[in-house]
Amino acid sequence: MANLPAWLVDSRENVLKTQEWHNLTTNIYDAVDQHLAQSHVQYFTDLSDAEKSLVLERAARSLRGTTSGAPTPYDNLNKRVSDLLDKSVNNDVSRSLLKDDPLETKTDIILNKVCEGIVGLLRKWPDQKYKLHAFLNQPLPQPIRFVGWNLYLSNANHRQKFINDLANNPRSILSPMDAEIQRNCDSLVKTLPLAPDMMDSKGNMSAMKAILSYFHSMLSNKRDLADSEYYYAIPIVLSHNPPLSRSEKPYEKSLSILIEMYRTYLDTMPPALRDIYLNSSTHELEPWFRKVEIHLKEIDRPIYNHMRSILYPPDSPMSTTDDPYVLIFLKKCCYPWFKYISEKTYEKSLSILIEMYRTYLDTMPPVLRDIYLNSSTHELEPWFRKVEIHLKEIDRPIYNHMRSILYPPDSPMSTTDDPYVLIFLKKCCYPWFKYMFVGCLTTDPLLFVWDQYLITSDIPKFHDELIPAIAAAMIITLRDFLLKCKMTSEMETVLQHKTNIIITRQLQSVIVRFFLADFKNRIARSDFGPVIDPTEGRQWTSFNKDHVPQAANRPEQRLTDRERNEQNAQLERRLREEMVKRQETERTLQTKIDQLQREIDHMRYAAVPLTTQSVRAPTPAERYVVNPRSRPISPVKPITRQQQGNSPLHDLLRKVTHTYNRVAHGDGKNSVTLNEQTKNDIRVHKLDLKMAERQVVGRTLHVNEWNQLTEAEKQTYSQQMLEVVKTRIQNRYSDGRK
Repeated sequence: MANLPAWLVDSRENVLKTQEWHNLTTNIYDAVDQHLAQSHVQYFTDLSDAEKSLVLERAARSLRGTTSGAPTPYDNLNKRVSDLLDKSVNNDVSRSLLKDDPLETKTDIILNKVCEGIVGLLRKWPDQKYKLHAFLNQPLPQPIRFVGWNLYLSNANHRQKFINDLANNPRSILSPMDAEIQRNCDSLVKTLPLAPDMMDSKGNMSAMKAILSYFHSMLSNKRDLADSEYYYAIPIVLSHNPPLSRSEKPYEKSLSILIEMYRTYLDTMPPALRDIYLNSSTHELEPWFRKVEIHLKEIDRPIYNHMRSILYPPDSPMSTTDDPYVLIFLKKCCYPWFKYISEKTYEKSLSILIEMYRTYLDTMPPVLRDIYLNSSTHELEPWFRKVEIHLKEIDRPIYNHMRSILYPPDSPMSTTDDPYVLIFLKKCCYPWFKYMFVGCLTTDPLLFVWDQYLITSDIPKFHDELIPAIAAAMIITLRDFLLKCKMTSEMETVLQHKTNIIITRQLQSVIVRFFLADFKNRIARSDFGPVIDPTEGRQWTSFNKDHVPQAANRPEQRLTDRERNEQNAQLERRLREEMVKRQETERTLQTKIDQLQREIDHMRYAAVPLTTQSVRAPTPAERYVVNPRSRPISPVKPITRQQQGNSPLHDLLRKVTHTYNRVAHGDGKNSVTLNEQTKNDIRVHKLDLKMAERQVVGRTLHVNEWNQLTEAEKQTYSQQMLEVVKTRIQNRYSDGRK
């Protein structure tokens, strides 16, 4: 419990002391004993882990309801836990308001502390991530978003591989096309609605480039990255908490997690999206297009009819059943939304981003994975159908309006299926589906869409209902613009260029009115059980009471506080004294060092007289005797001019050598400047050789790869690289003269 906030730990301790907890545990123990007796098992410890879980599950199931309809022990405990959490978090907030005088409001502080508690619980028990279903149709706070996405897009193998590659061969994590990937990122992000959030942050752009460069370096065929792969990295980078620095590059730890999430998403994306991953096929998205059309029919019939009236060609009877024109229009507009669902080194932040990116590629919806490397729409056909159905059921006016536009003039309009509307939906919804709404939504609504997709990704086939519903909600949100359209091209323009004005609240409003009940029923039928809506439970009341917790003012408490304060003051005083002594010692040592340096310089330039004494060979006994190191009894005396005159040749050579050294290496500050210039020249020369390798060979050679070349190849490459280096030097010289 060390990583949990103090108020949550206190709440846990208080819950364990309540009578409700005692009653619940007693009932569970009795139920377990009963099951053990029925199974003829003497001790609970004799069971295996799986058998223990089964017995506890049966015991808990037997306590779910009562015959009289009275509250169960679990219901009583749940209410008690809510009361204790209410008091604990509000008391903690009140204390912080008294002590810290924060700038945030009380509401903000409560939300921050609750987020801190949720994050701590998720990190301690990651298998409880399905509890995030309670955030259905609600945007996740940034701290919970980062942890939640990481749990759903988790694959430790991807993260560990990046860390190992970075440690063993840092050059291997960079693609040979690293510079081109950087240019593509810059040019692509500028065209998106969320460009300000990305372009204004050096950390976001560096992380995006690092993820894609590492991902490209792992491709066996070294193909060019698809547009989808650029888009998928953006929301994963934006999900990082805290947000990446605007002035610095990310760290290795953060980048490894983001790379894990990115690759896992690509591995687990919907099959329909995986089929169109590198192409523009729409066949896989046909079910999604159908659902968008159905939603438009059911939710907003006027806009659907208006689309039909515009989309139908002249002299063509308007169908009363299937409407191909509306579906084709929806396919065209929704395709970029579906395909780009994912818009959203200093070594420690780089590994998190790459891990998240790779994990996302591993876990993206199967439909998206099918269109991942192509442009097929066949896999998205069910989604298109659902969009059409939603439009029919939710907004019949907009559906009829689309029919009136899409149907050809003088053609009878169908009363059942409408092929024109469906064809139009395919045309418009295809980019939405293929890119999972990246490129058409701004940051907040895009992250909201990704929140809903990821927190429900553990429910099979749930994305087949969620993604078409979001596309239908987007069309219904733009109904006022669509009703003003008179031509098919005008409706296409609205669905392609007006989606950036959609905000999160608008999508939430449509979903809660028309889809949320079905979504909750779908989750209730899954293995995770019903969604517990926190807004339907008992409201917390301590927030409005402004209760300030009573301060402990007992005599023994005051004595303890006074002793602690005196001890802290004494420690601070001793710390200041130690700092003063340390500074004095450092000054004394620096003075001695300077004095010794001057003496060394004086001895270095002093002349040493030459001796003409003959060298005597050592005797056999002297060869095994180690002479002790002699120590001067008195300081070395300076050499006089007369002594220097006795050895004129040695003195001349010494002065000539000293002059050469000063000319070649400089003196004082000149020597330091010359050393820095030499280091810079060496660094520039290495860069010239590296760029020459890329220009001549086409890539940077690996370690020891040069030695494996033949002599003819070495000779050819050497001449070509030498010419490239000369050209770069000449260009720098010419630029410098300008």
